[in-house]
Amino acid sequence: VERSRDNGATWQHVPTPDGVRVIAAGSPGGDVCWLVANDGVLRTTNGSTWARTTRPTTEPLAGVVPVSAERASVFTASGARWETSNGGRTWTPVR
Repeated sequence: VERSRDNGATWQHVPTPDGVRVIAAGSPGGDVCWLVANDGVLRTTNGSTWARTTRPTTEPLAGVVPVSAERASVFTASGARWETSNGGRTWTPVR
């Protein structure tokens, strides 16, 4: 994962935990970023340290739509979607 603090003039590498293959990423701004990875969902609120969230489903995840440090949606290739409002501690299916 790469990040810029100067509107893209320079970029800084932000390492992810070993074995994580990033599928999709999104940032609502600042130091917050959400990742959908091969083994679940990760989040950073300081721009450098990743924390795993609970996994909303056993289906492979395809994307993430971050809203804030606490709120995000993730979805599968089949279109199933889950939302969290507590930083990924719990997820609610969206019908």
